[in-house]
Amino acid sequence: MDQPNQMQSSSIAKEQTYPDDSGIKHDEKTKSLIDFLNKVVNEPVESLIIVDMIQRLGVESLFREQIKAILTWQYTHFSSLNHGKDDVYEIALRFRLLRQEGYRLPAGLWWKELGLGEKMKFARDQPLKWYMWSMAILTDPSLSELRVELIKPISLVYIIDDIFDVHGTVDELILFTKVIKIWDNACAEQLPEYMKKCFKVLNDIANDFGKIIFEKHGWNPTRFLKQMWANLCNAFLVEFQWNASGKLPKADDYLKNGIITSGVPLVLTHLFFLMGQNIANQSMDSKKEEVQLPNIIFLIAEILRLWDDLGCAQVN
Repeated sequence: MDQPNQMQSSSIAKEQTYPDDSGIKHDEKTKSLIDFLNKVVNEPVESLIIVDMIQRLGVESLFREQIKAILTWQYTHFSSLNHGKDDVYEIALRFRLLRQEGYRLPAGLWWKELGLGEKMKFARDQPLKWYMWSMAILTDPSLSELRVELIKPISLVYIIDDIFDVHGTVDELILFTKVIKIWDNACAEQLPEYMKKCFKVLNDIANDFGKIIFEKHGWNPTRFLKQMWANLCNAFLVEFQWNASGKLPKADDYLKNGIITSGVPLVLTHLFFLMGQNIANQSMDSKKEEVQLPNIIFLIAEILRLWDDLGCAQVN
């Protein structure tokens, strides 16, 4: 048998002297992150972001104890952490992570904790009804996260409807519709306080949806969603002006506008986007606004609009 030459001997000796240290480095990094998680347990926002990142990377099994400690602390201090907060992303992230881990939380979070109830005492406070709509649309028990997200546009459709139907003056409603159409924060400063609050929540939620959909599916429909909200407000304004003038619109005009004010196209668009269905062909940075949605959405909206109107007529 041939004797190993000098180079082979040197190589063998080197391998024996310097074993692969990737496992050691992995353990060191894991320990370092564990130490970091232990330090940020009481950090209200940073700990949530880290937990969310770890779960998205699929390595939560390495940090179960630390994640449990963080979420237990978040749950214990839930009310005080959310009280008076305007940051919809923080509140939504806290709500989602806790619900994911089985913590029981009230369905009316997006109303009370955001302070909309305080600013809009005239509006309907019906979180259970809003949640039941999301339950009816998404019946699969595994879709809890999507149901929680869908409550946001559903609740805002009701809130904005009440702004137009119950409380807003004609000048306020025209300005509010203009602000939503151009989506301008500076212009929003001219609004009364309750409308400012509504616009801020709406802006945060639209951007939050865009962020979620971009991270999950790789395209951002924020611009298109904002256009959908503008269409809804414009339809509400048309309806308000019809009522104020005392003139009855033609049946076709009423139904065409009523399909939009039903909120169905807006809510279903949010739903399809959440589920990864790019029904409006939105690219990562799409600037398309006037896009024809699938006709099935408008047919569903037409059925629900007529069904709701028939119910109101029977009550009256």
